[in-house]
Amino acid sequence: TPGMGDVVALGSPPGPRTTIRAAEGLLVIKPVLVGADDPLDTVIQRVIEILRSIPTIPLWMGLAAALPNDWSVIQVYFAITIIISLIGWTELARVVRGRFLSLRQEDFVMAAELSGCGQMRIIFTHLVPSFLSHIIAATTLAVPAMIISETSLSFLGLGLRPPAISWG
Repeated sequence: TPGMGDVVALGSPPGPRTTIRAAEGLLVIKPVLVGADDPLDTVIQRVIEILRSIPTIPLWMGLAAALPNDWSVIQVYFAITIIISLIGWTELARVVRGRFLSLRQEDFVMAAELSGCGQMRIIFTHLVPSFLSHIIAATTLAVPAMIISETSLSFLGLGLRPPAISWG
């Protein structure tokens, strides 16, 4: 008991929920992949490279320290989710793009193009189901990284503030 008769176990169930909801921020931003020849693709890839070149801990520290002290727990929660997602989405975007480009050369895609399917139909009915399990696995493996990110911010005193409870 931490004090005044409170049981520690009663405070732990919201912890996993808070951390996992913060990690769900990874799913908010999804890359739109049209093709490697597209100028939009080039711009997206340069943005990803710039974001991945910034050291994450100093970036998180700077952004989290900029949060006002008078914000409510909910506002800080959403801000921390956005801060962690700012860098977290880039890895999944690169993995999805690489898988997309490799599958684009497959015979079933060529058959769909020759049968007159539109580009969006090919993407959503042929390509995405082919690597959906890969996206699910990559997203699942990213959750521990998000938990560690939130834990790092909390360890530095920049994470969620009391009375919020999380694994961090």
